[in-house]
Amino acid sequence: MSMKYISMELGPIMTNCYVVYDTDTKDAMVVDPAWDYPRIDRTLASHDLQLKFIFLTHGHADHIGALQELRQRKNVPVYVGAGDADLISNSHNNLSVFMGQPIECTSADHLVKDGDALTLGNLHFKVLETPGHTPGGLSLYGEGVVFSG
Repeated sequence: MSMKYISMELGPIMTNCYVVYDTDTKDAMVVDPAWDYPRIDRTLASHDLQLKFIFLTHGHADHIGALQELRQRKNVPVYVGAGDADLISNSHNNLSVFMGQPIECTSADHLVKDGDALTLGNLHFKVLETPGHTPGGLSLYGEGVVFSG
């Protein structure tokens, strides 16, 4: 079993977005789908990956620009920290209204907290609460790597 990830800098402020996948099962997650749905989709397709879920490190606009389109087109659940649940659905709270392109997404499917476990194919991850930048800020640790926003 082996984890790989593809890092992309997307959107007007070059936000990090990661496509993380199990090389054996081809199961994938997207961490922080920042803008540019077509590029994320091309990346998944070019590696023959099956998107299983989306993980948000936090709910600011630059981390959720492609969230709604990605989740609707791929029909996958979204994980976010409880403290940021209201950010993704409110353009004032997620600051997108101030960036000139209001973003309002439907509520996350799963609210996660410190110590929660997520599985992707044969890979195992642990949710770490890392508040500060936002009240519900998260990092995701697994396979020797930490994904943070």
